Amino acid sequence: MTLFSIILLLTGIALTVIGILLYKGRTSLVHSYHRAYVRDHAGYGKAMGVASLALAAFLLAGVVASLLWSYAEGMAAVAAGFLVYAVLVIRAQRRYNSYKAT
Repeated sequence: MTLFSIILLLTGIALTVIGILLYKGRTSLVHSYHRAYVRDHAGYGKAMGVASLALAAFLLAGVVASLLWSYAEGMAAVAAGFLVYAVLVIRAQRRYNSYKAT
């Protein structure tokens, strides 16, 4: 197993644990600045948990792709994962952050 695969595997496992904790409602794992105006913490935790679990799935897919095929396919999976993660986090922030600038 290459160093790249080991790092992706450990990061994927850590993000899986964090995603599960967020999904169960432990929103204190998200920085207080990002949840300062959140009113629905349960929904916010589920949305952020899904985003973290999606990134973890792409990272673990990157491990498999890099071991079976090549480093480039593994990096493509990781890049796709970051794109999906960014979209999901931005959607969660827009939906659950109720700050209105005056």
